[in-house]
Amino acid sequence: MNKGTVRPMVYGSLDARILPPKLMPLTVVSATLLTKRTRRLTFFGSDLAEIPEPKAGQWVKLFPDLSGTERHGRPYTISSFSRSDRSLQIDVTLHGKGAFSKWAAAARCGDTVESSLPCGMCKIPSGAQGCVFAGDETAAPAILSILRSLPRGIEAKAFIEIGSDNDIALVPKQYVAHVHWLSRESGRHAVGSLLTHAIMSTSDLASKDVWLAGEQKVVATLRGHCLRTCGIKSCCLQAAGYWKQGTEEYRDEKGEY
Repeated sequence: MNKGTVRPMVYGSLDARILPPKLMPLTVVSATLLTKRTRRLTFFGSDLAEIPEPKAGQWVKLFPDLSGTERHGRPYTISSFSRSDRSLQIDVTLHGKGAFSKWAAAARCGDTVESSLPCGMCKIPSGAQGCVFAGDETAAPAILSILRSLPRGIEAKAFIEIGSDNDIALVPKQYVAHVHWLSRESGRHAVGSLLTHAIMSTSDLASKDVWLAGEQKVVATLRGHCLRTCGIKSCCLQAAGYWKQGTEEYRDEKGEY
């Protein structure tokens, strides 16, 4: 692996590069604006009654009909799931001007998509003394979803860099005091600068499980810091580049995302 690249997030026997063979038809039944740039989409699908209950951090890859573009999917973390109601909920950060962001901003009741089966999972800390989550606004839905799923008693801390205070979202009550929102104040700070400073200033990372996601170069820098400077074992580190500055529809070289 070349220095500075971000490893794909592979959980257990599920590899993010492999798309499950079954695609499920889903219909949008609700669309709600949670923050200035976060939209909650709720989907209904009869196939949802047949799949296992998703675990912490699992995601589905959605395939909306994007006219005039090459058909490919985009993964979104599952925020809520109900087998009895046959419903699935995701929180989408409206980020950039790419086709997926435009689709998420315009999605309305009655729109249809195809979805993969739930993939992946967040590795729950065992031997480590708690966990640290770090990401930008694109990772906020995943971080908050995982926090909601953590067993009680696990020590967790999260750093989330956002564009402005308007992007602050609802945090699970037990973790309110442990989620640090880092506002770039509408452009006064460069993307990733506050997150990088926060993680590099955290002194006890070596004893934690660490989860990183966000802009590709920022994540690569932080991953290198965790491995080489802090001495974190690779089995205790999960990292994913969700997007790349200057690229509208970023997918990493191997197509994991």
